[in-house]
Amino acid sequence: MSQTKAQLIDPVDGSLVNADINASAAIAGTKISPDFGSQAIATTGSATIGTDLIHAGDTDTKISFGTDTISVATNGVTRMTFTGNFIDLPDAGTLRLGNSNDLQISHGSGGASNIVHSNTSQPLKISATGAGSIALLTNSNERMRVDSGGRLLIGTTSSITTDSNVHSRLQVVTTAGPNIGLARNNTTVVNDNRLGVINFASNHGGTYHEIVTIRAAADADHSDNSKASRLELYTTATGNTQSSRRMTIDKDGVTHFGGTDSINDANVVSIIPTDGRISFGMDGRDSLVTGESGAYIFSGSGASGSILAGELVIQTRSNQNRDLHFATGSTPTMRGRFRGADGDLFLGNDLGSITNLGTAFRENDSGGNTYMEMGHGTTGAAYSYFICRFGASGTNIGGIAQLSAGNGVTFNTSSDYRLKTNEALITDGITRIKQLKPYRFEWKSDLGTKVDGFFAHEVSSVVPEAITGEKDAVETTYYDDEKNLPEGKSIGDVKETDRPVYQAIDQSKLVPLLVAAVKELITKVETLEAA
Repeated sequence: MSQTKAQLIDPVDGSLVNADINASAAIAGTKISPDFGSQAIATTGSATIGTDLIHAGDTDTKISFGTDTISVATNGVTRMTFTGNFIDLPDAGTLRLGNSNDLQISHGSGGASNIVHSNTSQPLKISATGAGSIALLTNSNERMRVDSGGRLLIGTTSSITTDSNVHSRLQVVTTAGPNIGLARNNTTVVNDNRLGVINFASNHGGTYHEIVTIRAAADADHSDNSKASRLELYTTATGNTQSSRRMTIDKDGVTHFGGTDSINDANVVSIIPTDGRISFGMDGRDSLVTGESGAYIFSGSGASGSILAGELVIQTRSNQNRDLHFATGSTPTMRGRFRGADGDLFLGNDLGSITNLGTAFRENDSGGNTYMEMGHGTTGAAYSYFICRFGASGTNIGGIAQLSAGNGVTFNTSSDYRLKTNEALITDGITRIKQLKPYRFEWKSDLGTKVDGFFAHEVSSVVPEAITGEKDAVETTYYDDEKNLPEGKSIGDVKETDRPVYQAIDQSKLVPLLVAAVKELITKVETLEAA
């Protein structure tokens, strides 16, 4: 194509501009519209353009120039404007980056904005080099920051440095105390549905395992006005990678320690606040704790053994002798003590030696004896060591009392005339005494030792109130101890059919008869002496 050199008049300021034009260039008024075809326009200087640079085949597509601004328009709509240090996109504008447009930054017509990264093989990175941080602001206020240490800070612009919190990767700070919410967005929630979970995992060995879990769950089917829930804690035992439930707080506020949330289940201890009680489930331990420094409360295990299921054990330290104490009172005072060394039980205020006030039950002491010991600081029958009472009114009908001098005891039984009626003098004392048969004999359990006494059944016809039981009585016994059941036997099975029930005698009951007989003898003697 032949070209001609020409001077063109700039339509903006009227200056002359050198240009190469072809034969088809057209002149219209003061404007020149050259047709360069597919050839490039080259200049060694600056090219001056007026307000718009318009696409010849699509006049709605153009680049416009203003004062310190450049705008790009398509379809007659401005899509992008460069102003100073800013690139502005109008509403409903999208900036697409990448060969596949896999990063898009858009601003919707309603003000909504989006950053969409669609590349599935590469991550979207937002980087702050060096010690810089990345902050997120709304309403001109900072809401969240990722600092140079990789910590996510919410409500604070710098990491909390108190105690060990400097190592916390998530830090939330508010003036009223942080509130972190987890929710299940489901219109149908039934019992045991998960409401939220926090998991803790370990990557030792290269494989992550969730080893501690805090789980919130529905504790019954939910409705609009009833949303019962529970909280569960899971931990992982030695030799395992799968966690197991260890604690549950259920919808009633009952705390269960163990694998279930049911009161009295095997290996479950429950604290029931509404009852003010602690429930120890079945199948705990079947033996005492040994070699440990703590104190323990536990339930038994199984249907046989030394500690059965449903039995409760309170045990003190098992690697040293330690006492078990009981205290009461608005001014707390020790009232009871099981001594760790020997199991002796002390009751009262003088729990050490029982030298003043108190009671001790001694078991197999240094002399091999078992007995009850009482200490008293006041003498007289009103301060009996042992008192037997009768009826709802608690009438005192007998006891063992300290002598007034404090050097002995008396054995008392009620004898007040106000308790008696239909009295008559004994007039056959000698006759009845003659019917008694005193013996000198040996007990079968202590052969070689002679003692004096009676046979109970021979006394029963003379002084029946002195005898307890019947001659040659036997009884049937039954197995009632689960811990000592022979193989093949059950509780309630017959153990013995003819176990002896031995008679007993209260020899003090013979005294009135002896006194009556002596008085009869005295009368006879006095009569003989007067003859």
